[in-house]
Amino acid sequence: VDHMKDWLAERIEFMESQFVDPPIFRAGSRAEPGNLLRLTSIEGGDIYYTLDGSDPRKSGGAVSPLAQKYSSSIALTESAKVTARVRNRGHKSLTGANNPPLSSQWSGPVSALYSLDKRPQPGDLRIAELHYNPLPPSDEELESRPSLRARDFEFFELQNQTDQRLELAGLQITGGVFFAFPSDDSKVLAPGKIAVLVGNREAFALRYGLVDALIVEYQGALDDDADEIQVVSADGIELIRAAYSDERHPATDGHGFSLAPLATANPQMTSDSDWGVGSRMGGSPGMANSLGTTQFAVRVNEVLNNSDPPELDAVELANFGDETASIGGWYLTDDLRVPRKYRIPAGTKMEPGSFLVLDETDFGQSTEENAGFRFSSLGEEVYLFAASDGELQGYADGFRFHALPPGQTQGPWMGTDGKRHIVAFQSPTLGAANSEPWIGPIVISEIFAAPQREPNTATEADFEFVEIVNIHSSAVALRGVGNRNVGWRFQGGIRFDFPAEWVLEPGERLLITPFDPNAERRQLASFQKRWGISNSVKVAGPFLGRLENSGDSILLERPDFQLSPEVNQDGEIPFVLVDFVDYLVSDPWPMPSSANESLQRIENNQFGSEPSNWLYDFPTPGKPRKNRAPAILSISIENDGVRLEIALNSAGKYSVQRSEKLNGQWEEMKRLVWESETRSTVEVKDSSPQISQQFYRVVLLP
Repeated sequence: VDHMKDWLAERIEFMESQFVDPPIFRAGSRAEPGNLLRLTSIEGGDIYYTLDGSDPRKSGGAVSPLAQKYSSSIALTESAKVTARVRNRGHKSLTGANNPPLSSQWSGPVSALYSLDKRPQPGDLRIAELHYNPLPPSDEELESRPSLRARDFEFFELQNQTDQRLELAGLQITGGVFFAFPSDDSKVLAPGKIAVLVGNREAFALRYGLVDALIVEYQGALDDDADEIQVVSADGIELIRAAYSDERHPATDGHGFSLAPLATANPQMTSDSDWGVGSRMGGSPGMANSLGTTQFAVRVNEVLNNSDPPELDAVELANFGDETASIGGWYLTDDLRVPRKYRIPAGTKMEPGSFLVLDETDFGQSTEENAGFRFSSLGEEVYLFAASDGELQGYADGFRFHALPPGQTQGPWMGTDGKRHIVAFQSPTLGAANSEPWIGPIVISEIFAAPQREPNTATEADFEFVEIVNIHSSAVALRGVGNRNVGWRFQGGIRFDFPAEWVLEPGERLLITPFDPNAERRQLASFQKRWGISNSVKVAGPFLGRLENSGDSILLERPDFQLSPEVNQDGEIPFVLVDFVDYLVSDPWPMPSSANESLQRIENNQFGSEPSNWLYDFPTPGKPRKNRAPAILSISIENDGVRLEIALNSAGKYSVQRSEKLNGQWEEMKRLVWESETRSTVEVKDSSPQISQQFYRVVLLP
């Protein structure tokens, strides 16, 4: 080994001696006006440098006419890519018997970028447009390049929000796609200017021609359903984390329109409510964007997809705006990819706050103008597209819906987190305001997703679990309607098929765990002892998968063979959604105040995915939860403000909060400290200036 080390060291020294040592830069890669850059040479010789990144040595060995000879520190007055070499005329390469033909008197080049422009900080850049699912290539485009696909025309824009030039060197784009601006190459974005990042530079040029913007090509492709884009500075600071999905803005999902930020958008652009639809078909890369001017207030509000004669499949549209909406010429469809199935008659108008019900006598007829359609009882989708003279205008609204029993309707329900859920309603209300969501008869009542295990303790007891409870007044069999051999099931973050023979009595609870209680008796005993569970409490398992600590989705479904007997013959089973919870461990969902707390439903007869209907507390599997949550009993508007009547159910600290938007910033207006363990009612007055709308909530503090 020693011999090998000596052998290598001698030869490395010989090889190094053949070359002139390059210059050393004495400065950081960040500079301010007036900073001095010093260059030094280890073995002597003249240093030649350029400020435009070009090589100071010409091919053949002469000095480039663009090069300058270094004599003293360089004063940097503007951004520069400095490239330097040492020229040592006295350098001679060592030679041996074979006379190696290496005798250059120049060192290799060394480069560094010295930028006087500002490096981006959070808030300096924004994603000004996002075209994640473009139209497919036209016949002309395919004739030019037959291999083109729709994803080749993707792009998104980064825009300088400041009044200063921004240096993009070292900036990284990650998430669904990747691109890194070279750290040694200055790319400057002037105030208000745009950089367009494209999926395929040649395809982009083919469709959009010359664009007055910085164009760069990223790696990868944006997802057509949902994705995230992160922008990270050269210093490792996250500047943007923008997320999108195709759910809220269907016109951007392959119909030629792009996403653009709303004026009220959060700088991070993490919610669908931060985005609007661009006004121009195909997007407007490199140019200022404007949002579509079509009516955004007309929504698909309710659908009947499983009708029994004489009922007919029907769709309810609602105008939530303050102005009359002209929707003549708009399209209704049951297939997002085929918008133009039914054209609403010309001259159709909707007054503010009004409802319009269309049924099979309208959209179910096939004519020269309309394809006609009927909804599936197993669930599918419904969408409304704005159009003028047959051309889509960039606005669409709709949703995918579930299988439902005959006569029951469903539609969107907005939670206090601003998220839209598609729910079954308690009663059909076609032509009027929607009723409350259908709840039960079985609901998800407790979720233990993040057990904390100490070393060598509780290794067999602190398991994840989900609790369900029968809130109905009679027993519920957990088996399929019309078939006794198939049970209910969990889908989403965990999967579990319930035994078809199981029945839950009124008020009875059932726990589902990741272990099999019948096969793993020791774990069952530890689990029961840990939480004080009696043998009378049903425990089932194992469920497949695991609950994510940061949030997950849990769906409880029951099979219903009466919905579609013919599907059953093919081995497919129709399922109806009974209850679901899409929880997060972030605002506005509650946060645990300590380890080993479970997420517990406050009111079992209220909507399951409502953040304000859950709290964290010590787990109570198999038992009713102690009612600690506050509630707003009434809100009344008076001459001097708004009066809230609040119920406090136990001792604790409470925060009464208000917000102008459901998904906006919540402001504390009063702190309550209550010492009584019995239910008490208090009044709180909000005397702030009246605005068009105000939302209130009461939060139990840790």
